[in-house]
Amino acid sequence: MPKTLEAIAIFRQLGKGETTFTADLARALFNLGIQYNASGRPADAIQASLEAVADYRQLAESIPTFQVDLADALVNLGKYYIGLNRFSDALQPTLEAVEFYR
Repeated sequence: MPKTLEAIAIFRQLGKGETTFTADLARALFNLGIQYNASGRPADAIQASLEAVADYRQLAESIPTFQVDLADALVNLGKYYIGLNRFSDALQPTLEAVEFYR
């Protein structure tokens, strides 16, 4: 996890306005969410996933190929909410992901 946090700091420093770095930042946040969840820190996983979703959403607006990544991030967000028994919070991102997968 320390390397992922370091990568996130670097991508943020390089500039969030650059598409390449936004994509790399989103992927690092996506991975951080997975690591937090696996470490028993679902609340932290949700926070990282929310950031990844926001970045992927921005990317997908101008580059449709990022819709798959957005859908994957939304699925993970839904899973993390379920892990905290926040079923109503899990519904919206999960349904949105399904629409991208159709």
